[in-house]
Amino acid sequence: MAMLMVAMLVASSFTFFSSNGIEFVVGPYTQNAKNDSITILWETNVATSNNIIIYKNDSVKLYINDSNYGKHHEITIYPPFNHGYYKVISDGKESRWFEFKLASYCFLKKNFKCLILGDSRGAWDNWRNASLITREASKENADIAIHGGDMVGDGRQDCQWNEWLDLMKPVMQNTTLFAVMGNHEKNASRFYEIFSLPNNEMWYSFDYGICHFTILDNYVPWNSGSSQYKWLENDLKAKKPFKIVCFHEPIYCSGGHSPRKDVREAWEPLFIKNNVTLVIQSHNHYYERSKPINGITYIVTGGAGAPPLRSNAIEHNKC
Repeated sequence: MAMLMVAMLVASSFTFFSSNGIEFVVGPYTQNAKNDSITILWETNVATSNNIIIYKNDSVKLYINDSNYGKHHEITIYPPFNHGYYKVISDGKESRWFEFKLASYCFLKKNFKCLILGDSRGAWDNWRNASLITREASKENADIAIHGGDMVGDGRQDCQWNEWLDLMKPVMQNTTLFAVMGNHEKNASRFYEIFSLPNNEMWYSFDYGICHFTILDNYVPWNSGSSQYKWLENDLKAKKPFKIVCFHEPIYCSGGHSPRKDVREAWEPLFIKNNVTLVIQSHNHYYERSKPINGITYIVTGGAGAPPLRSNAIEHNKC
């Protein structure tokens, strides 16, 4: 992650050199919103060395400069205000202004809106359904979003990530999105470039307002004795009124893929013991919500663009 280099008040407008054919091919968008910081991520078509983020509210404008040479740019800012606007500049190429919200902003508003969706992989219909859903979702102007996994059909295909990132611009540029690892991501290296997430980025947690969110990965060792299980035991001790757990394959569901009873046997006792409020899963391409099971509500939400159940669609995972 790029280090904080310079931050100062700006009293007048900037003057920059020509962009010389530079284009933004990814982003910019926000990641890892915390109470006092947020990460801005973007990529350019050629390597650039003078990369700047300008951020402001109604009364203050600041900037941060990073001189690391490359195409991938990832800079964390620490604004003295919890809601504002940002733009990025790479060797003179300027983006538009976008909105950012720190996690602490919800305390000022006394509420926050979280958008949750899963299984948007849309190569099968040229991303038509995924585009419709994403466009409607962006109208919610959520504070944060969680994608439950299977963003693309094959995470090893960079071109699919490019299509997904272009699709998600209306959401990700003004709403911080947290990602869950799905089976179709295939633990590809591109996942870790696109997202800047806490911990090891496979399983992690974050607080937002009065909620504690725990993100798990059921494709790496998860059973009792594993590193993930030991981490989960400790993480669920968080002192928040609401605890929300997210992972890809459902442990309770009524159709499509069968429920992962083996994962249920390992994790459910921890959920019950630590008073988890809600468990959100994807993988099945529909929406369903359970009645409380041992005090916990289970949701499956996997209808963000992947082929619907009983579809005869042929998936094309190569661009």
